[in-house]
Amino acid sequence: MRYSYRLFVVFILALAFFSLKLYSYEGNNLFAPNSEKQGFQFINKAEKLRLEGEFEKSLKLYEKSLYQAKKTPDKTSECKILLKIGLLYWNLGQMDKSREVYSYALTLAQKSSFIKLQTEADTALRIHSLYVEAKKYRSQGQHQKSAECFQEAIDLARKAGSQDHELKCLRQLSIIHWEVGDLKKFYTLNEKALRIAQTLNHKKEQARCLNNIGLYYWKLDNYSKALSYYEKALKIAQYLKNKEEESA
Repeated sequence: MRYSYRLFVVFILALAFFSLKLYSYEGNNLFAPNSEKQGFQFINKAEKLRLEGEFEKSLKLYEKSLYQAKKTPDKTSECKILLKIGLLYWNLGQMDKSREVYSYALTLAQKSSFIKLQTEADTALRIHSLYVEAKKYRSQGQHQKSAECFQEAIDLARKAGSQDHELKCLRQLSIIHWEVGDLKKFYTLNEKALRIAQTLNHKKEQARCLNNIGLYYWKLDNYSKALSYYEKALKIAQYLKNKEEESA
């Protein structure tokens, strides 16, 4: 009984934190670097921040680099930066902006005959379309069609070596198994997603997966284990909330 009550309190707090908008983006205005050299110096720092899971900070630096790249005749760098920005928007959950940037990158790659970059942009857009379609089918209760779309997106992401895309699709696929009562599959998919989220330093996705695994154990009446996962999720949510407040 003690575990049940404590678990309920932690779960309610976790839901409250997850309902907050943990990320925000202040428009699309680009800050112009003082020089071309300075602009391209942002790229290394931007990539380092991305790998550390600092997606918003990375985005701002990549956009500074994009501003400078647009001034050069070589469109390769511009296209590569656009692909990074599209991925960052994906990780930040800003799906429409992600699609918009990937579409622009695809157009640029096609015009410049960058076959490899064209394939990368095209794959990202295909994953995005499957993701949106899968969520639509799931909301309509068409679980089989939804699962097929998510799985196709996961397969494409794995083939492209994009764990960022695979992660979100795995977690979303798990929700279908929760809804149909396949708890073991729900757990397995969230375990896989959690490992990827930890590799990518994707804190928000880590918290979501931990929360889902907590739900799994709660459903099995294993309150002590459920509580452990909820507390981990809550700790990350609090960390993200504090970061948002510091940057406000």
